[in-house]
Amino acid sequence: MVSMEGDALMQGKTLRKTGERTIEALEQIWSTVNFDPACTEWNEKGTLISTPTHHNIDPYVTLNRLPEIAISSENDAQERPLELHVQETLGEGGMGVVRLAVQVPLHREVAVKQIRPEQVEPKTQISLLREAWITGMLQHPNVVPVHTLGRDANGIPMFVMQRIEGVSWSDVMATPDAPIRQHDSRDHLKWNIDILMQVCNAVSFAHDKGIIHRDLKPENVMIGAFGEVYLLDWGIAVSLKEKDGLPLPMAKDIQSISGTPGYMAPEMAAIQTDMINQRTDVYQLGAILHEILTGYPRHLGDHFKEVMLSVFLSAPFQYDASVPTGLQEICHRAMHVNPEERFESVEAFRQALAQFLNVRSSVRLANNAQENLERLVQLTEIPQEAQTEDHAIIMYSIFGECRFGFQQSLREWSANTKATEGLQRSLETMIRFELTQQHAQAASVLLAELPKKQPALEEEIDALRAELQRELEKKKELEKLEFDVDLSIGRRTRSFSGIIIALITGPVFLPFGKLIGFTQFTYTHFYAFACSFVSVMLILMVWARDTMSKTAINRRIVMSMWVLGVTLMMMPLTGQLIGIPVEKALFFMLISSVLFTGMWSALLDPWMLLPTLFHFSCLVLALMWPRYLFEWLALTYFGSALLIVYVWRPDTFIQNEQIRRRLGLE
Repeated sequence: MVSMEGDALMQGKTLRKTGERTIEALEQIWSTVNFDPACTEWNEKGTLISTPTHHNIDPYVTLNRLPEIAISSENDAQERPLELHVQETLGEGGMGVVRLAVQVPLHREVAVKQIRPEQVEPKTQISLLREAWITGMLQHPNVVPVHTLGRDANGIPMFVMQRIEGVSWSDVMATPDAPIRQHDSRDHLKWNIDILMQVCNAVSFAHDKGIIHRDLKPENVMIGAFGEVYLLDWGIAVSLKEKDGLPLPMAKDIQSISGTPGYMAPEMAAIQTDMINQRTDVYQLGAILHEILTGYPRHLGDHFKEVMLSVFLSAPFQYDASVPTGLQEICHRAMHVNPEERFESVEAFRQALAQFLNVRSSVRLANNAQENLERLVQLTEIPQEAQTEDHAIIMYSIFGECRFGFQQSLREWSANTKATEGLQRSLETMIRFELTQQHAQAASVLLAELPKKQPALEEEIDALRAELQRELEKKKELEKLEFDVDLSIGRRTRSFSGIIIALITGPVFLPFGKLIGFTQFTYTHFYAFACSFVSVMLILMVWARDTMSKTAINRRIVMSMWVLGVTLMMMPLTGQLIGIPVEKALFFMLISSVLFTGMWSALLDPWMLLPTLFHFSCLVLALMWPRYLFEWLALTYFGSALLIVYVWRPDTFIQNEQIRRRLGLE
């Protein structure tokens, strides 16, 4: 709230000096309706009172039609059925007095308004009746309910209202720290605008009924302890349309000035009866907003004429730079000297205020989000080697707050360009962070949220996706290659097959040796041995076909075993064809075994060097002691088979347990 009393007074004095002709014109208008400022009547709230002419009303006839309300005071000892038990005085003015009373049948406190005894006359009686009629018409949460209208035993009119407790809005404005239950926010501007909007609701309702208040000001607004807002004092209100059977004061019958000068509209000062309508109240609501912003009424001056000149001119006010531009515009439009330039209705004025609050809240949210955005940008500038372990977590947390703030700001005001630009920048910042983290999918999701599309970022994401796809395919190829050369797969099957081969092929040659031999070895036995070996191989391959076909290295082992089998089949045939003894052909079998296991050692498994060396040793021994050829053959095949079983035993060299479980291997 800005203090501008000096500026307002200076403005009024300047207008007086430069507008003598306007003052004369205003006085000329007053003279035509016999209005004399020196003979004005004011109430206790500083309201200029003037009763419009009206239909002929005989107050005594009207009062006789009202029900008599049985009341008693503290000193009244009569025993009779009572409706009201009157107690202390709540407030009084020049004409009326308001007292606290208990509505006996309902046992509730009410407020009773009557005319002061010394002020009882037809004029005051009619004014009280009109106030009761108008207030009773307006059944609205922001208007004090009227329970009944009647007269006392002396024929003096009175009406019974709901008893409200609280303080006037003007007092709260004067002391912002007033202990109002709902006034617990530090945002006094928003709190006061919320009050003003509730006043707008009451005025808008009255306009719907054709009633113009004409005395809207903070002093006529009561704020209850629980946030209730009541618009009071409808004493100078007028109607824009006739009410059947209800002689209300009409706007067209106004012939003098009424209202509070500091909040008056120009047409009220000039007594332009045909222009007093809903937009007159819009002006006064604008004047209340002016006081919220500046702390002072809209029109100030050293004397009555100076204030009324300010009213009549209603020149645009020069607000301090601290006053929000949006509220300045609302004030200028609401208090335009030309009613046609004002808001077309109180509801339009209220919606403008609501829009401002939304915009104001949106701006605050955007500003807070902007602070988080700056923190986010600073985090992205930290070199990777200097980042902490929780760097990414902090990034995501700040980005979440930042994005939510901008989005909420745009929900409240979709035209907030700062929020739109901030959301765009925050999303772009996070997209680039996701790109550095190789998170193409996350970057793509954020890209879809951008208010303004960025083809360059989309291209970067597409390029990252393509790169990640290539890396994924390469990884799959490497995994497949690793899988194909993993000797741990099928190791148990190979070990079992080696044991079977050792048990079958090892002892075959012993019956033909010198130590226990009992028969001569021939090519027929050679063929039989080769066929037996191939048959055993065939049986084992059929049994182990699932395991031994899973990887490339196992398939190579199977293929090499078949090559070995074919080689064994070719040896006796070749030996017979070239005509060499069968014993010499057996030496070639030893040599081929050395070559075969050596090939395995070089191409498949370095551990196969052990069987290779064993084969080679047996070959050397056979050459040195050829008479024990068959014993060396039996030792060669039996021992090498056992070495192979040892090298490929299932409990060693397990390289990929996860793959084995996936394949369901034992």
